[in-house]
Amino acid sequence: MALSAIVFVGDSDQRIHEVAARAKNLKVTAGHKPGAQVGPLIDEAAKKRVVDVITQSDAEGAELLLDGRNVVMAGYKKGNFIGATILHNVTTENTGYTE
Repeated sequence: MALSAIVFVGDSDQRIHEVAARAKNLKVTAGHKPGAQVGPLIDEAAKKRVVDVITQSDAEGAELLLDGRNVVMAGYKKGNFIGATILHNVTTENTGYTE
C-alpha cells in the first residue's frame, strides 16, 4: 500500500488540521487525467485492504480527521479510488500503524 506519513513531535494540533485542510483539496481522479493528484488503487482487493485498515484504526481509537473511503468518481463506477485520509493520535498498537 502506498503510504505517506507525517510524524509530529510536540504540539501537533494546529499543524495536523492545516495538513487535513490541504489534503481535503487534493484532486482524486484517474491517474492519466490532467491535474490528477490521487489516483486509484491497483485493484478491488487493494481498495478493500485500505478500507479495512482505516475502519479498524478508527474502531481502535485513532481520530479520523479526513475520511477518503467513500470517494465516487463519475465515469468510474467500479473504480478503486480512496481519497486522502488522515488518522490522528494513532498508537503503535493501532492497525493504522502496524499495517
